[in-house]
Amino acid sequence: MLTFTSSPSLFLMLMFVDWSRALKYGAPCQTMQHMTPIEYAHGPPNADPAAFEILILKPYTERRVKCYDIGKPYLVRIKPNNVAETFAGFLLQSRSSNVPDTRVGQFLQEGLDKIKWQYQPVCRRRLTTLNDNSSFNDDQKLTEITNLLASASITHVSSTPKSKVDTLWTIDEYVGPVYFKGTVVKSQYVWWNDIRSITIDYCKKSKPNEKIEISDTDDREKVSKAFHNTCSDIVPSCKSWSHFCETHAFIFRYCPMTCMKCVSFR
Repeated sequence: MLTFTSSPSLFLMLMFVDWSRALKYGAPCQTMQHMTPIEYAHGPPNADPAAFEILILKPYTERRVKCYDIGKPYLVRIKPNNVAETFAGFLLQSRSSNVPDTRVGQFLQEGLDKIKWQYQPVCRRRLTTLNDNSSFNDDQKLTEITNLLASASITHVSSTPKSKVDTLWTIDEYVGPVYFKGTVVKSQYVWWNDIRSITIDYCKKSKPNEKIEISDTDDREKVSKAFHNTCSDIVPSCKSWSHFCETHAFIFRYCPMTCMKCVSFR
């Protein structure tokens, strides 16, 4: 009878292969939600204050911003606190402050260190298991939501030492306060997670899709039409998924405007 015993050297070798592969090709799809590297390959996160920061800047002038306008591009930068530091890998997401763990906006593929980053791959198989409804599992709808998730989450393309990474980001609709969350890997056992930028809100005082109430019956149709576009989600199929809002947290996270029903009538 054949017996197999585990070898410490073999385990270490496999651990190194897994770590080097992750650094070479970027963060795998399984890390999209928790943004944490595989612990057996990297160990626990560094307990010291993060040696890196995330800045939100105006393109060209590189002045820090405190709010965002719909449709405008912003420069998002990951950089070390010490100019002499470098890092090997990273994962960066734009998130909503109002709806926990919801990714919003999109990183733009044009220019600005594009050779250093890529959209994080999405686990399509995982998405199909979240709902057994056949219409939700339709390939076209799945592609829509996959693209939405991917465009708000980016990772490195290689383990080449980086002194900083710049990327352009924009958002097409008002979703409330937004912040950027990152994980930075300096070396195999030195990494930080939950690195956060400042939180920015819409620049104008009047939010374009705040909840309002209409009591005049005659004005309902006009208001409904006027708010049709500003209250919609990026994913076109969100309207057909609205009946899942209360029963499936997954739909609420990715169709926040549809599920929150920003216009209510009484």
